[in-house]
Amino acid sequence: MRTVKGYKFLTETLRSSNGDSGEWKLGEWKKHLGELEMCKSGFHGSPTPLTSLQYVYGPRWFRVEAKGRILHDSDKFTASEMRIVKELPTKRIAVRFAIACARRALGRFEEKSPEDDRPRKAIEAAEAYLQNPSPETASAAWSAASAASAAWSAAAAAWSAASTARSDEELEQ
Repeated sequence: MRTVKGYKFLTETLRSSNGDSGEWKLGEWKKHLGELEMCKSGFHGSPTPLTSLQYVYGPRWFRVEAKGRILHDSDKFTASEMRIVKELPTKRIAVRFAIACARRALGRFEEKSPEDDRPRKAIEAAEAYLQNPSPETASAAWSAASAASAAWSAAAAAWSAASTARSDEELEQ
């Protein structure tokens, strides 16, 4: 029988937030005996880590395997049988994802504000936290992120003001 791999969030007590399938146990198959219906019945998962972020119903994140009857949608699936196979380090993955997103935007920010190094310092502090997740590096990353947030907000406000000024100028012509 073919298995489908996916991702699923669970509550702190290893329960699904929607429905009552009882407590999940690592490696143990659960079986749904009724009809399958997307978002209503069966065991639900997402095909990719990114799509699973639309369905964060708890703080614990797992890789899952599904088999049996399976219905697929564009960003999720529901199955008659599922098991959780590995817990993912949610906080570590979230920090890595935030760093990757910030790095993608950093070049554009630095083009507009080359003298402002707060976003770069925030990224570096977050990377230092990943290398050494201590209270000290967490505090440094939090401080740098707060400063960077102010920088991003200032840049967004400036961009908005410039856009509004252009719109006003066009209306006057």
